Amino acid sequence: MGKWEELLKVKAKVPDDCTGLRPFVCKGFPCQSEAIIIGQNPATKLDTNWWDFWSDERGFEYEKLTLKYSEVRPKISPTRRNLAHFRKHHGIPCVETNVYCNEAERGEEEEKVANDRVVEVLLDNMPRLRAVIIHGAKAQKFISRDRRGQGISNSLGRLVARGVKIFHMCHLCNASYGCIDTICDWIKANRLDKCPRCESNSPSQCLESGTGA
Repeated sequence: MGKWEELLKVKAKVPDDCTGLRPFVCKGFPCQSEAIIIGQNPATKLDTNWWDFWSDERGFEYEKLTLKYSEVRPKISPTRRNLAHFRKHHGIPCVETNVYCNEAERGEEEEKVANDRVVEVLLDNMPRLRAVIIHGAKAQKFISRDRRGQGISNSLGRLVARGVKIFHMCHLCNASYGCIDTICDWIKANRLDKCPRCESNSPSQCLESGTGA
């Protein structure tokens, strides 16, 4: 399957109008990531269209999102600080996503927009994936008990069969660096030498070969 065919499978699950929604966040393309971090929902309201940060040539423009985020919320939250620890301290390329994709501050009672289809197709189309981190009791409950989480559970089962590690942890806002360090050390110790789909040695080569997205 070619790179763009896989990319279209992911894009097809993202709503055309993504204002106030954040289906997933990453740097570049999902296929370049070694970890996927699944929470409950995005907590900071950016009130922008997710597609404004997407490019078919470059993938998701993470730096552009970070700039917008800092305008809305200048003080970094504990959750975002811990997400940055994965990327900046350990150099782990990762996808951030949630079981609900609507932006809502903690405690707000808004109609939730389920994101299970996006999460499922991401899990099935990340050939370099080594770890799935599910943080927070509500995200874990959605996946294990909600009928909408059944597809995610099935995808997780397939990933475990190919050696991907599933980590369940407290919400990232309460997590210690020590906990994150343990997860990242496992990922680095169990990295794939080559992409299982295109046999390239690096994420950039994977994209150039046209066999992953």
